Amino acid sequence: MKTTLVVCMTIVALAWLAPAWTAPAAEDPSEKLSESVGRWEIEWTWNAQGESARQLDTRILRECRWAPQGHDYLICSMVMTSATMGNHRRLSVLSYDPNEKNYVVVAIANPGMRPMAPQTLNIQGNTWTEVTEIKYAGKSTQTRSTTDWLAPDRATLKSESSDDGGAHWRLTASGTEKKIGD
Repeated sequence: MKTTLVVCMTIVALAWLAPAWTAPAAEDPSEKLSESVGRWEIEWTWNAQGESARQLDTRILRECRWAPQGHDYLICSMVMTSATMGNHRRLSVLSYDPNEKNYVVVAIANPGMRPMAPQTLNIQGNTWTEVTEIKYAGKSTQTRSTTDWLAPDRATLKSESSDDGGAHWRLTASGTEKKIGD
């Protein structure tokens, strides 16, 4: 009887203490997206092609926040202002896909439009790369957007396009991103 009581008390004590013994969780890959949380100002310079080639400047204000239920989804709202291309908005949701071991971006380009096809975001160190493919009139064009984080509050940006399946890339825009608020 005494042995049974000691065993029962030990089991109860271990059950009560178990949370304190939990091993530290492995780093959550979703937390890498925390670098984008906050308010950001983005300035792009587009490299126009053709006879009337000129540089087109675009300013984007972006705000990213975690979904209220936790750090599973990062939600970003953007407003783009350009004298030549007009004003546009975009809503993006970013999350980590543990099966593919990469990040997924789903976006709606403007209110009322259908969501764009999910895109893959690869994060390697301080470099984030997103490749998209657009098919129009039987022709396929790939776009590669790269963000190089220089510091927690600023990054350089580059956008390139390819008409030959990624064999050759042409710079289409470059810019900077700086944090302007939490």
